[in-house]
Parts: sequence; structure tokens; C-alpha cells
Amino acid sequence: LVHQSWGCGRCAICLRGEEQLCPDVAEAGFERPGGYAEKVLVPSRKYLIPLDGLSPERAAPLTDAGSTAYRAVRRAMAFLPSGGRVVLIGVGALGQFGVQFLRLLTAAEVIAVDVCDAKLARAAELGAHRAVRAEQLTGPVDVVLDFVCEADTLALAARLTQPGGLIMRIGSGEGWLRFGRGVVPPEVTFTSARGGS
Repeated sequence: LVHQSWGCGRCAICLRGEEQLCPDVAEAGFERPGGYAEKVLVPSRKYLIPLDGLSPERAAPLTDAGSTAYRAVRRAMAFLPSGGRVVLIGVGALGQFGVQFLRLLTAAEVIAVDVCDAKLARAAELGAHRAVRAEQLTGPVDVVLDFVCEADTLALAARLTQPGGLIMRIGSGEGWLRFGRGVVPPEVTFTSARGGS
């Protein structure tokens, strides 16, 4: 299996193990060819991950969807007190991993939000405490993980997050949120997550 991101390997960001944040990052399928290739040329053996008996079909989603969702959940944990509430907006591949990691790593109430009934049912199967449409939500919540990142989902996140909470944009959507007084509750942290290391 090939690791998703290749940094320069020399800068401070790479040396702390977060090559996906390197200014010179290259990702197979984005900056470099090979996202769906049968064979990929990698710059070093360190980017190869042994499967140890795991089938390639089961392992492939872990290098992108799995590692990205894991990184987001790990970073969000600092904002999740015991008994906290977290909303995941969008329960496609990344959001489904997010549900599982939240259930494994936290004691938070996990609320999955989507527009697709099949995805909501899958989120419930994976352990979400509630799987609902946006209009069924009430706040406040401690954390919103937005895997969609369109204007309407970011606005929903701003309405739901309590003062001092966290809004994290994880998806590739191009929505934006005006971030100012009266738009977002006081001292809300707004951040993003990119890939995993």
C-alpha cells in the first residue's frame, strides 16, 4: 500500500511527521499521477505500508478516507469533554470512518447528518447515536466535523456550535463561512484537516 502524501522530507513540518502539510506536498492522484494506477513510482520505501495479510481492497480506503477521518477525530478530541456532543455532517466514506473513530476513541454522543437515507442508516449501523437530517438537529454541540464543506453546511455548523467549541472543515467542498462577531458564537475555533500522516 502506498502512503497518500509525500513531502520534501527536510522541512520542520515533515520532520515532525506531518508531510501532508508540507508546502511541497505531492499526493498520488492529485499533484502526481497514480491515484488509480495499477503501479505507482514512490520516492522512497518509507512511503510503502505493508499489508500484513489485509486485502488491498480493504486497505486502500485507509490511506485517504481512513487517515483523514482519524486525524480529524484525534484533533477534535481536545474539544470533546466527557459526555460531549459531536455532529458529523456528511456520512459518505470519510464520515463513516469518522463515526467509527469517534465511537472507538471518545465517549461523546455522535450525531450523523446527511441528506441520503441509506447513508443515515449506515451511520446508525456503524454506531452513531443518532442519524438525522439537518432540520432535525438542535444545538448546542461541542464539535461539528463538516465532511461536505458547502456554504449551507458551514452555516449549519455555525448555528450548532456552542461558545468555545470547534468547527472543522474536512471535505473538499468550496463553501465558505463569514467568521465574525454575531455570525459564530464567541471563541469558537474554526480549523481544517488535511489527510493523515
